[in-house]
Parts: sequence; structure tokens; C-alpha cells
Amino acid sequence: MFSVKASDPDVVTYPASAFVEQINVQAGVLPYGADTIHNAPPYHDIDINRVIYEFSFQEAANYLLSIEYAAKESRPCDVFWYLKGDPTGPRLKNQSVLAQVTGGWGEVEAHFRWEAISALGPMANRTYQLRINRAAVFPHIRHIRLAKVTA
Repeated sequence: MFSVKASDPDVVTYPASAFVEQINVQAGVLPYGADTIHNAPPYHDIDINRVIYEFSFQEAANYLLSIEYAAKESRPCDVFWYLKGDPTGPRLKNQSVLAQVTGGWGEVEAHFRWEAISALGPMANRTYQLRINRAAVFPHIRHIRLAKVTA
């Protein structure tokens, strides 16, 4: 779980490898860096690939959520933002994000690209889950970034 504190800088980047749950996803096994997540076997004929992260916010603030990824072919994902334990469903649902081809899978730095997903907030004294889903193989995801947004 990532703890977001008032003393943190305005922009905080988290490694994608620090997920709390996964289905058919692994980190650092292929030569794209220890923090980069990608699919784990089986690669095909599966119903879902999923990775889940948790964020605990200790300050009332608004944030912009961005994800850094690489993709040699388009592999759009669905991104959900949940208040943990809230049965009413996701607070945010963005479909078909991380869909742009970036030039490769991350063999070189230039393959990675940041995509702004959505504004979030205000967050305070609660735990949220970020879920990234795809019914087939993922793009390679390296970092998750929260940037504080001031009014």
C-alpha cells in the first residue's frame, strides 16, 4: 500500500511493481526493468488480467492520476478507482486507456510514455484501490504518478 502524506512533494511516482494483488501479471521477469509489470503465463485464452494498487491518503487534496507504459501494439486497458470497502462500485471508470502504440515494449527509455488518466479528489483519510484490467495481455506498465492539483 502507498501512503500519501501531506509532507510528500506535489508529484509522487510509485513503482508499478508494488501492487497488492494481481491476476496473470508479474514484475521484473522480462528485461524491461524491475519496476515494470507485464503479463505472466498463461498469455492467451484467459478471461482477465488485473493488477490492484492501494493508496491511503492522509491529506485532503485533489490529484491527477497518470500511468507510464510502453506498448509495441495497442493493448487498451480499463482503469477503475474504488473507495476500498464501498459496495457502490467504482468512483472512476476509464475505458480503453493506455491504448497508444509507443514504439516498443520498453527495450529503450524512449518507448515509455506518460498518460494522464483522470483527476481524483478530494482524497482524505481513506484507502482507495486503483485497478487496471484487460481481458488480454497488458501493455508494459512502469510507474504510477499522483500529482497534487491546486485550485
